[in-house]
Amino acid sequence: MRGRKSVRTTVQGIVTGNIFSNLALDRDSLARALTGVMDAAIGAARGAGSTFAFNFDDQIGGTQELHITAIDIDRASRNGSTSRNLTFSGDDAFYQVFFHN
Repeated sequence: MRGRKSVRTTVQGIVTGNIFSNLALDRDSLARALTGVMDAAIGAARGAGSTFAFNFDDQIGGTQELHITAIDIDRASRNGSTSRNLTFSGDDAFYQVFFHN
């Protein structure tokens, strides 16, 4: 598919531009803003044909923030690791993504 950008490339460009235009926001407001921007960017990229003509790569659930707390950092420092997970569901699908440090 020469000439077509991937969804990832399109989303990366949109989100990166929004980070810089929202730097004055506090941390929580920035996270909320970027979550919305990410969902909108994914939808726009998919709708613009940035993927296959027959799109089998549906977005399952919305964008989520991976919360890393001071407790997580402390556990990782003391124990050498910690873990968090995110759950995505929709369209009869269910996924859990685990992050280990």
